[in-house]
Amino acid sequence: MGDWVYVGSCAGTMYAFDAVTGVIRWSHDAETEGATQFHGHPVVVDSILIFGTDEGHESRGSLYAVNRLTGKVLWRCDWQTGLTSDIVRLDSLLYLTTQSDVMHAIQMRDGSTKWSFATAYTNTDTAAVAGERFIKRVKTDPLIYQDAVIFPGRDNVVYALDAATGDRVWSDTIDADMSTQLFLDEDVIVVGTHDGQLIGLDADDGKTAFEHTLPFVPVESMARTGDQLIMLAQLEPQRPTELITVHHRTGDLHWTVTNPDIDQDAYWFAPRIHLWRGDIVVGTSKGFVAAYSPDDGALRSTYKLDGAIRGIGSSEDQLYVGTFQGLLLALQRER
Repeated sequence: MGDWVYVGSCAGTMYAFDAVTGVIRWSHDAETEGATQFHGHPVVVDSILIFGTDEGHESRGSLYAVNRLTGKVLWRCDWQTGLTSDIVRLDSLLYLTTQSDVMHAIQMRDGSTKWSFATAYTNTDTAAVAGERFIKRVKTDPLIYQDAVIFPGRDNVVYALDAATGDRVWSDTIDADMSTQLFLDEDVIVVGTHDGQLIGLDADDGKTAFEHTLPFVPVESMARTGDQLIMLAQLEPQRPTELITVHHRTGDLHWTVTNPDIDQDAYWFAPRIHLWRGDIVVGTSKGFVAAYSPDDGALRSTYKLDGAIRGIGSSEDQLYVGTFQGLLLALQRER
């Protein structure tokens, strides 16, 4: 964000770095307050950074609002289940889901809850809920579409709620377990499933816009460039080894590449596909950062780090890469 880079570590600390020098400007130790991990994207509103925490496969989590320049905590609210989803914003409200499959609308000014919506998911064992997250889907991240907040429940239902009131606008049951995050493609909600389906739902009413059978299982996140959807794909459970693009409406396969590691045990490890300066940037479990052409999948550049690539972000001129082992590196692209 501007001259700052914000990173949540798996050691339970949120850091603010100088984007140019890498100097730590401030840090906040959330582990002392009961949280050990950060899994969702935060949101920045003016001078405020808002982020959620969780305890991995255990219960409890907190939502923080801090001064993004100083790290001073402005408010904090706690839940008995972790906050693993991205945080999205519409006007003065923040939206997020917890591991217990409850959507919350939070007042940005003080962290108070305006409304909550619980899905039909009945498993109250938060450890099992967290464990299922890695089997059934990536995360239950919400999306904003016009005046609605849309999210996938662990009960295999996609819900669209009135953003102001929490009333249900529409819902649609997905026949198979969802394997990707929801992706908003213009006025269509796209989601992949564990039986290799790519499903599009009309964002206005939830009716099926398309359903395509793919020769692989799409996983994690999606992105779009031109008329192509970009996604990671797996040929065996828990091992996404393919990067593929398909037409965003017909589902026709455009190209596919396998991760660049010589080690056959490597797989794509960074859960989000990143677009930067015309390239598709992804990271592997063995430390490769790879940039591909969206036109034909040609490998444009690679960089090797020690450690599994877990997070990727960017500014106009720099790419920021974080590893599972705690290294943050800034790469500057040659002009």
